[in-house]
Amino acid sequence: MPDSTVTEASTVSGLIAAGRRPAIEAKFHDLTKRATKLGLTPPTMVWGDGVWLDRKRQPVTEATPVDARGLWFPVTVTAVPVRFNGWAVIAAVDVLGEGAAVVRAMEGVTEQPRWRSEAGCCDHCGIKRRRNKSVIVQNTEGVQRMLGTDCLGDFCGSNRDLSSIVAWQFDLRVVLDDT
Repeated sequence: MPDSTVTEASTVSGLIAAGRRPAIEAKFHDLTKRATKLGLTPPTMVWGDGVWLDRKRQPVTEATPVDARGLWFPVTVTAVPVRFNGWAVIAAVDVLGEGAAVVRAMEGVTEQPRWRSEAGCCDHCGIKRRRNKSVIVQNTEGVQRMLGTDCLGDFCGSNRDLSSIVAWQFDLRVVLDDT
C-alpha cells in the first residue's frame, strides 16, 4: 500500500494553447479516474483565466518563425509522489533492442549511465536477462535500485499491481510535459 505519511507534492505550471485545452483536460480526467481506481491520491489541475499572448511559432513550411497571437491558459498541476514502503519510482527504462533504451525519468531526476548500459539487470534477484522494461526506485536516503518489473512488488513489499501504478505515474508525467 502507498505510504500514507508521504505528503510532499510536486507542482508544475505552464501555459496551454486554447486549442489544446480540451485534449489535456480529457487526458487528465482519465488519469484522475485511474488514480482513484488504483487507490492513489488523484492529482489536481487548476486553470487560470485565458490571456492573449504574442508567441513565435515555427510553421512546417517556413524556414523562420512567425508571430502568432493566441489565447493561452495558465495551468497548475499538483501530484503527490507514489511511494511503497519508502521507495519511489523515479524512472523507467524501455529496452528497444541490443544496446538501445529509452529512459523516462521523473522531474528533477538525473539519468545515470548504468540505466542504459545495464538495463537487463535486476538489483533484487541479481538476474541479467533480456527485459522489455526496468524500473528505477529510490528510497528517502537517496539509494537507487534497478529492478525488473516482475521483482518490483517483491522488492517494495507490495502485492498491488505496481506495473499499472508505474504506467499511471509516467502517463501523468506526459501530461505534465505538455504544460
